[in-house]
Amino acid sequence: VGAWIGDQYDHLKEAKKQGIPVVIVDRFAPGMELDQVITDNDLGGWLATSHLIGLGHKNIACIAGKPQFTPNAERVNGYLRALNEKNIEVQPNLIIKSNFQMDGGYRTAQNILSSSKRPSAIFACNDLMAIGVIRAAKDLGYQIPEDFSLIGFDGISATEYTTPQLTTVYQPMYDMGASAAELLLRRV
Repeated sequence: VGAWIGDQYDHLKEAKKQGIPVVIVDRFAPGMELDQVITDNDLGGWLATSHLIGLGHKNIACIAGKPQFTPNAERVNGYLRALNEKNIEVQPNLIIKSNFQMDGGYRTAQNILSSSKRPSAIFACNDLMAIGVIRAAKDLGYQIPEDFSLIGFDGISATEYTTPQLTTVYQPMYDMGASAAELLLRRV
């Protein structure tokens, strides 16, 4: 049902009211009973952050998207949970809101990598922002993983072509789309 616009659900309510089948992929619509196909984004954020902690990092930045989007909020929750479980102090200044696009990851990384308190690792809440981080690191003269570690989230095919190749939490997007189509066909 069209593009997802901010946290507005009126178009979904109208579709449901008119009897149009709706399946939501990787989002929640609070207070609405709709079919949905989702990833455990909290677990993914926890896995990404735990991986960085396992490499010895304690000063881990999280480049996040808009907090009203449930996948992003859950990924950040997973990041926070992993830090808390290992008794690593949460530094609110290391949770930076961006736009889920390459340019946002690039600009955000330029700022945090130029800071006097540069993090030793970055968890980008999606691969597009992580690709922006890779470009910013190159432009600033940093090497990954020699100067800092980086992990993304999604597993998009473009990450196979980055240098270095991006470590990422894989999200089974094809399977999610197939499941959503199956649910939709059943409702039709």
